[in-house]
Amino acid sequence: MDRLSTEYLQIPITADADPTGYPVRIAVVPDDDRPADGDWHNATWSTISGTHYAQLLVGPDGGAITLGPGRWRPWIDIDAGTEHPVIAAPYIQIT
Repeated sequence: MDRLSTEYLQIPITADADPTGYPVRIAVVPDDDRPADGDWHNATWSTISGTHYAQLLVGPDGGAITLGPGRWRPWIDIDAGTEHPVIAAPYIQIT
């Protein structure tokens, strides 16, 4: 993703049941950091061809966050009632 681009960062979620009814948050932190309380942003769900994605608008034109060049790691937090998974997603590269 280019640092001047504003677009949805979409992270596929594998689940036994449809997760889109649960609140979801995304944090994007540098390289090997773990998210702190202030890093989390309310995210939304998207379903494309049966695959569920947690998504967050990223970029300088109205995005929840703007990322500089480098390697970043997205984290997903799903409040599923009894379960509360926090999932590290694959790294993304910002150019």
